[in-house]
Amino acid sequence: MLDKLLPAALMVFTAASASAQTRWDFAYSGFHYQELDIFLPSARIDGSFEGTDVNGDGILQRQELTSFVVDTMEYVNNPDGCVMTSCSLSDFSYGIRSGKLDFASSWTYSDDFNYSVGRIKAGQFSSVVGENGSGEWSESTYLWTDRTTFWINPAPVPEPSSIALLGAGVLVVGVWRRRARAKG
Repeated sequence: MLDKLLPAALMVFTAASASAQTRWDFAYSGFHYQELDIFLPSARIDGSFEGTDVNGDGILQRQELTSFVVDTMEYVNNPDGCVMTSCSLSDFSYGIRSGKLDFASSWTYSDDFNYSVGRIKAGQFSSVVGENGSGEWSESTYLWTDRTTFWINPAPVPEPSSIALLGAGVLVVGVWRRRARAKG
């Protein structure tokens, strides 16, 4: 009996420890560069976030975050302010089981000679628009496509029903092996 319960207990423990995860790293790769109308497979947006699913609904929300970083800029845990003039994380959700990440961020920078604004809406676009001290404007927009890839670590935690199904499968294999040994 113990040999049947041990694998199931191990799976439940593994799933519970994964759902207690508090830091995720992510990356998007490959974007359509709008201004040149070309696909850039090596273009990347990297980031990380930290938080705890306080209400246990399987979705990490903006108010449950303690940190959110995109391309080295911290949007949540910045007591001294952004490295830019201002920054904002206006929307965020991460499905711990589904792996779906959604966020909207923006920043502005200005000094005596330059002004620029950056915005990202995950799954749609990343844009930077600016003007230098000579009055020259520049714009750079990356668009998500069906070729854009998404990576997140750790990977999403399976639904509880998937874990139960896996546990049932392990139990069936255990029973089958025990019966095979008894016959042999």
